[in-house]
Amino acid sequence: MNSANGRDFWAPEFGADIVTFTLGAQQKLYGKAKDDPAPLPDQASLDQAKKVLDTSNLGHSSANDVATFLRFGGFATKAPEPDSLEFRTGVEALKQAWAACDSDNPIDHYRVLTGVVTVA
Repeated sequence: MNSANGRDFWAPEFGADIVTFTLGAQQKLYGKAKDDPAPLPDQASLDQAKKVLDTSNLGHSSANDVATFLRFGGFATKAPEPDSLEFRTGVEALKQAWAACDSDNPIDHYRVLTGVVTVA
């Protein structure tokens, strides 16, 4: 009986393969809950970024940060006009980065992406 003297607790019997799949995966994931799930750039991406510009400011960056850096040839220095194609593209790219578990805001050394981040 449950604590309120209601119905009996009952759970169906599951096959060993289902129990192993469910509980085994769950136990493996317990230790990873604290890990940062953001995708990391590979060495080839970092090497390409170094060819484009001094990358000492990349610090701890995600694969999305490096991809944006390479796409634009550096960090954004000017805010895109609201309602422009560049603005909407920036908003959607940031949403995609967040959906890919890159929960940090983009690297914004010149503080020009506040509008894009706020809208996203």
